[in-house]
Amino acid sequence: MEGEFRFKPVERRETRRFEPPPWEKEASSANTEKEVEQAAEEGSPSEERAQAEGTGTTTGVGVEDRQVEEMLAQLKAQEPSENKSLWKMNLAAAGVIVVVGLLCSIWGTAAIAKSGGGIMGTITALVLLLTGLGFLGAGVKIGHRTLRQRGVL
Repeated sequence: MEGEFRFKPVERRETRRFEPPPWEKEASSANTEKEVEQAAEEGSPSEERAQAEGTGTTTGVGVEDRQVEEMLAQLKAQEPSENKSLWKMNLAAAGVIVVVGLLCSIWGTAAIAKSGGGIMGTITALVLLLTGLGFLGAGVKIGHRTLRQRGVL
């Protein structure tokens, strides 16, 4: 065929397997050796040791239930405390945002009706309408989230 383009095939080179840098190889091999030595010194896996000591059951990773409960208690203590009075402010802000969204949406709809088919008027009215709908959605989302956190929904 005369009009056909002939592209030369792309030469695919074989991808190399990832190898860590030398300093990471040394650190990794040193850590592996330490782990093997520690396992040999301990003699029994952590699960068998926990059962022999009678301290409790272990999870799949060798952590006892008691330790997991302690860690969860520490995490709960680190969580920021809820400010019980802020939910009212959140609802008030959500209400204001919803009202602004409704006003912008109504104003945008009225502007579309009065634009008279002009492109600039129509685009401006659509932007106003979409902005109002965005505000409306944001206000509803904030209010819903606040009420859900409060346990109402």
